[in-house]
Amino acid sequence: MMKGSWRYLDVTQLSEDALEELVRNGSPFIRWVAAMSRNTPERVLRALGNDENPFIRLEVARNPHTPLDALKKLARDRGSWISSRIREEVARNPNIDETVLQALAHDEHPSVREAVASNARAPSHILSDLGEDRHWRVRRAVASNPRTPLETLEKLSKDEMWVVRAAVASNPKVQFGILRALVKDDKWPVRLEVKNNALTSGEIFEELCVDRDEFIRRKALIDSRCSKRGHARAMVE
Repeated sequence: MMKGSWRYLDVTQLSEDALEELVRNGSPFIRWVAAMSRNTPERVLRALGNDENPFIRLEVARNPHTPLDALKKLARDRGSWISSRIREEVARNPNIDETVLQALAHDEHPSVREAVASNARAPSHILSDLGEDRHWRVRRAVASNPRTPLETLEKLSKDEMWVVRAAVASNPKVQFGILRALVKDDKWPVRLEVKNNALTSGEIFEELCVDRDEFIRRKALIDSRCSKRGHARAMVE
């Protein structure tokens, strides 16, 4: 390999054995590139998951092709200033299973629990538990997740933090009754999310056409969901 040519490394042009040898004896940059590549074989990703460089382990945690056994080990990563970031990426990885998600749902770092709550594969019982989390960012992630049980969304729609209530309003699986309550929320960003939700229609949308906030009112009136009755009410009120 010519001097400097490692900068143009394309792992797709290497055999698995050649890549493994290069990773074992190459520079941190080569290992980092291999850890990011979607074409890196599983056995190489397993080896990179044990790398002493935490930034390389971080990329392995992010890689959607990293096998479950390597992710389980990375879920216990400690000792580095970015270890919580590594566990966060494990929680977001599509290959993760329920057992690891359950463990990470109790992580001491809110960002890790937030990542669990954002995972589209998170089971409903984990989301219900995280809906009680002390940190608003975690509860917001739960409120946004389409897999969150309706009873949890109902509870979060009354959360003290308006950003959590807004996330409930934006959820694509939220029920009509919750939207009907949130359209009267005292925070305009919550009502805006009600307006933006594709499920909002009928009498709820009519309320938005006469909303006390001019910005929301204008947005609602130019929306095709605003009925003739809504336009009429807007003219009167």
